Amino acid sequence: MIKNFIRKLIFRYKCSSDAYVEHLKKCGVQIGENVEIFCPKDTVIETLNPHLLTIGNNVSMTGPVTILNHDYSVCVLKNWTGGEILGKQKKTIIGNNVFLGWGCIVLPGALIKDNTIIGAYSVVAGELEGESVYAGNPARKLFSLADYYKKIKGSQIDDACNVYIQYKRKHGCPPSNRSISRILFLV
Repeated sequence: MIKNFIRKLIFRYKCSSDAYVEHLKKCGVQIGENVEIFCPKDTVIETLNPHLLTIGNNVSMTGPVTILNHDYSVCVLKNWTGGEILGKQKKTIIGNNVFLGWGCIVLPGALIKDNTIIGAYSVVAGELEGESVYAGNPARKLFSLADYYKKIKGSQIDDACNVYIQYKRKHGCPPSNRSISRILFLV
């Protein structure tokens, strides 16, 4: 309890996923239900123009994700032109049931459609079709969500055996039913 109080005192709205989501809503970001920000203190979600950002339902963001709806690189043009001020702000939309991998960056004007997985350290620009898996810089489609499902489903037994073997090697005994369920995300 004291730890949570101190965490809230230090990190304020970035002390937890729920606090960050509430902050975004108060700022005016259109944000859905069941949004999870796994590392809120390291995540940057722009609120300068909250009306230009939409985050759907069931969105999961791992580590230090960055979501932008502006690009102030035009400041170079301001200096180059002798003071002409140009703006570059675009609506950024993250659909429903989207996973944003560790360290990914969503650039201004990006549209990530529903049921999409974005891999770690990807840079998202433009429109990404739904029901797909993307990765890279720039993010490129790797395969459909249906193909990814088949791939993951096909490797479940091998993955479970590997987890079991590695646990037993490290701890000198097999994992309990509760431990193995937690390890394999079954609970």
